[in-house]
Amino acid sequence: MATTPKPILRDELSVTKRIQLSALTMHPGWEVLMELARAGCNEETAKVVGLPVETPNYKDVLVAYQQLAQAAWRFSNRLFDSVAWHAGQADAQQAAENVRKSLGLEAQAESEPGINPIPNPIRRQSNDVK
Repeated sequence: MATTPKPILRDELSVTKRIQLSALTMHPGWEVLMELARAGCNEETAKVVGLPVETPNYKDVLVAYQQLAQAAWRFSNRLFDSVAWHAGQADAQQAAENVRKSLGLEAQAESEPGINPIPNPIRRQSNDVK
């Protein structure tokens, strides 16, 4: 069974770069980029299908063409799947940031690193304990 490959730069991209990728997918040129990638992959696949049997070293050439076509498809799919994954992460992180801002928690979280900015009613204040 094939496993889903890890997104490219999964743990390395910053939130800002993920947001930039997400915005890129909304650009009209994004569809054109995807079309170019598919066309390039289809060209490599066509070489496999269109290889004449009379070609010298047919089997070796066929295997080489198949490997190129597979590599092109794998990379293209992994690239676009990675962009989709990062864009999804950016959307989730942006939504979480918007919630923090709407609750007025951003300034407190930045000024007191390591402190949970969400009040916990279960915790007792030190002057409540007797």
